Parts: sequence; C-alpha cells; structure tokens
Amino acid sequence: MAPGGWFVDHAKQRSDVVVDVIDLADTPLPTTLPSPAPPEVVAYTKRLDAADAFVVVTPSTTTASPDR
Repeated sequence: MAPGGWFVDHAKQRSDVVVDVIDLADTPLPTTLPSPAPPEVVAYTKRLDAADAFVVVTPSTTTASPDR
C-alpha cells in the first residue's frame, strides 16, 4: 500500500476526523496563477481553507525531504 493510502486508512478510523484527499497527480495545477483564479484552483482552495489541518505525503528519495 502506498504511504498516502496507509495514512488515509488510519485517519478514517477516527470518529473525530473527516478525511478529504486532494491527489496532486489528479489535480490540475496551473504553472502561473492568473487573477481571477481558474475554477479548478478555486475548488481545491476552498477545500484547503475549510480544513483545520492538512498532511502532505511525498515520495521518499535518498532520505532528502522536498524542501532540500
């Protein structure tokens, strides 16, 4: 099982957590952000704005995190 799936499965076991997954592989991300934002950007921005927290799951490569 992929790490993202593992996390979602465990998080959904909690009765006090609502899990909403935004898979960036399936989400159109613009290379620039025009104003006004495209409808697809507005849609996932609203989902992020409604969240109390979010988790980012990234692939592990050579023990480096994406910010390095």
